[in-house]
Amino acid sequence: MIEKALTELCTPKQWKNLPIKQLEESGYTVYGANGVIGFYKEYNHLEPTIAITCRGATCGNIHLTEPKSFITSNAMALDNLDQSQCDINYLVYYLRYRGFKDVITGAAQPQITRTNLTAVRVPLPPISHQLKIAHLLGRVESIIARREQSLLDLDELQKSAFIEIFGEPVRNEKQWNQLPLGKLLSNIDSGWSPKCEAVPATNEQWGVLKLGAVTSGFYKPNENKAMLPNVEPKTQHEVKVGDLLFTRKNTYELVAATAFVHETPSKLLLPDLIFRLVIKDKNEIHPIYLWKLLSYPSLRKKIQSLAGGAAGSMPNISKANLKTALLPVPSIELQLKFVEISNKIEAIKNSFQNSLNDLELLYGSLSQKAFKGELDLSAVPLSEYLNEKSDQDEDVENELLAINQIQKKLERITKPFESLTKPLDQIKSITKPIEQIEPLTKPLEKIKNITRPIEQITKSLEAIILPKVIPDLSKDKTRRKWLIKLLKEFLMDSGTNSFSLPDFWEAAQNWIGKFEQEDGESLCFSINDYEVLKDWLFKKLRTGMILQVYQEASNSIKFKVSQK
Repeated sequence: MIEKALTELCTPKQWKNLPIKQLEESGYTVYGANGVIGFYKEYNHLEPTIAITCRGATCGNIHLTEPKSFITSNAMALDNLDQSQCDINYLVYYLRYRGFKDVITGAAQPQITRTNLTAVRVPLPPISHQLKIAHLLGRVESIIARREQSLLDLDELQKSAFIEIFGEPVRNEKQWNQLPLGKLLSNIDSGWSPKCEAVPATNEQWGVLKLGAVTSGFYKPNENKAMLPNVEPKTQHEVKVGDLLFTRKNTYELVAATAFVHETPSKLLLPDLIFRLVIKDKNEIHPIYLWKLLSYPSLRKKIQSLAGGAAGSMPNISKANLKTALLPVPSIELQLKFVEISNKIEAIKNSFQNSLNDLELLYGSLSQKAFKGELDLSAVPLSEYLNEKSDQDEDVENELLAINQIQKKLERITKPFESLTKPLDQIKSITKPIEQIEPLTKPLEKIKNITRPIEQITKSLEAIILPKVIPDLSKDKTRRKWLIKLLKEFLMDSGTNSFSLPDFWEAAQNWIGKFEQEDGESLCFSINDYEVLKDWLFKKLRTGMILQVYQEASNSIKFKVSQK
C-alpha cells in the first residue's frame, strides 16, 4: 500500500488566536482545544477541515469542522487537503486510529508542532477503498454513539424516577423522617492497601481495587492492581455482591462517590481509600436506595463539604464526619418500589453496556484491518456511500453485514439495536410497577409523564390541527416532515419558555403514538428521525434563531427561541 507524509497531502497551520471574551451567542462555529467552544461573527474556513488540538491536556484530539467555521490557534488546521489522493473522512478515522503520542512534545504543556507532523505518514489505498472504509467505520461509530446516548438516557430516567418519588433530598420536600447515617449503619469498614503491581490481577491472582472502581458512581471491578505474589491477602476486606462502597479520599470533585456491587469477581480487596457501608437494618433502609441517595448531586455535594485535610493533600472524609450526614428515610415499602424500577433499568443498562463493549472491540478490529490493508471491501458497494445522503433510510445492520468476514459477529452484536426503531418501548415497560402505588405516582403512570415539562409540551402538540386527509406517517419523509412541523409549532407557542430536547422527543412520541399502522400497531418516531430533528435544531442554533441556555437548578442545557 502506498504511504505519503501527512505534510505532502495538506498544509498544517495554526491560525490567529481568538480570545474567549470575543465569542458571541450566535454566528459561525468556533473550534478550539476542546472542539466547539462558541460562535463568532467571522469564519476562516469555508469548507469542512480537520482540526487537531495542538496544546494542553487534550493535545491530539481530532475534530472535523462544519462548513464556514473558525479554527483558533489552539488547534492545528490541516488546510488544502488534496482530496484527489486522500478522502477527508478517511483521514479523520486514520489519524484517530494512529494517534499522536510519538509527535507530542512538552511535559508541562503538551504540544504538536507543524515540524513534528512531518513524521506522520498516511497509508493510501485507492480512493474507492478510502470511501468504503470511512463509510463503514462511520456507521459503526454512529451505532456506538447511539448506544452511549441510550445509557445516558437511562441514567437520567433513574434520576427522574428518584426525584418524582422521593423529592429533592437536601430540601426534603416531602418531609420524610431524617436520621444521621451513623444510626443506619452497623459499621463502616476500612480497607487495606498493600504494595501492588502496576497491572490488573488475573483470575488466579488477588487484586486491590483502585479509586477508579467507584469514582464513576458505578462499580468497575476491572479497575484494580494485582497484589505481589509474596503478600498474604487479608480476606476480610474482599468485595462481595451487595456491598455499598464509598470513596473517602480523592480530589474535591471525585471524593464521596458511591457504588453498589451488583456482581464482582472473587479475590478483589478494598483499599484503605474506600469504605464499605454496612447497613444495620435493611427493613429500614435499602442499599440501592441509599446508593442513589448518596449519589444524588446536591446531597453528594453536602457530604463532600464534610471532607477535611491539610493544605496540599487530598480531601478526606473521616468515619466520624460521615456518620453525621443527615438523610431522609422514606417508608421501606416506597423504597422497595423504587428499587424494583431501578433494578429493571440496571438490567437494561447492563445489556446495553455489553453490546457497547462488543461494538467497541469490533470497531478497533475493523480499524486495524482496514488501515493495514487486510479488510476485504469487495462486498461493500460504493454506491451505498455515494447515495447515503439521499437514502437515509438504509438499514444500518444490512450495511454492516455486507462485510463477509464479520457477518456472524455483526449479526450477534447488532441484533439488540432493532429495538432502537422504537426507542422508548423498552423504557416504558420498566415503570409499570409505579402504577401500583397510586397516591404517590400519578405523574409516573407512563414514562412520558415522568417529568412535568413533557406534559406541557404534550398539551401544546395536541393542539396542532391535522389536515382533513390524515397524512401517512408510516412513510419516513412524511413522518420527519411532521416531526419538524411539531417542533416549529411548539417553538411558536412556547414563546420565551425554554425546553429540553429529550422532553420534546418524548412528547412527540406521545403525539404520534395515537396513530396506528395498518396492522394495528402504534406508530413511533425512529432513531433516524431523532437525528433529522437534531440536525434541524442545531442548524437553527447556528443561525441564532434558537439559543442554548444553562439551567443551574437541573444542571442541564435547554433551548429557547431568540427574541432578536
